[in-house]
Amino acid sequence: MSNFTYDTVYIIDDNSTANLVHQHVIKRISITNQIKTFTNPIDALKDLRLELLRDEKYILVLLDIYMPEMNGFEFLKACSLFPVNHDLLDVIMVSSSISESEIEQVFDYSLVQKFITKPLKGTQLLDFVKRRAIISA
Repeated sequence: MSNFTYDTVYIIDDNSTANLVHQHVIKRISITNQIKTFTNPIDALKDLRLELLRDEKYILVLLDIYMPEMNGFEFLKACSLFPVNHDLLDVIMVSSSISESEIEQVFDYSLVQKFITKPLKGTQLLDFVKRRAIISA
């Protein structure tokens, strides 16, 4: 099986402590050389759009649901309107919510491949990346 890595991983959560923990997990499992962390989803959306338009890069987004400026669902709606190849973009929702209705709502968005309950664990992310490697091979 080939190793799959992302050109960039975006961590988008209004909780800076959660961002630090997720950043540490990503560094430890070595799935990217570039990690971008945002506490403001609007700033992340602008940066992500520019990066997707600039080059064809594989990007992973770890996205929280509940944030004050823009929630994760609003973020996904905006991303779905980007005029880019959405096959290059993987989104994993990472939330402390365990509500069945919210988890079901997450998968109404085709950009979302997985839902993970906080805290993010390296094994969960590695399992996803290994499956992604098989799909992209």
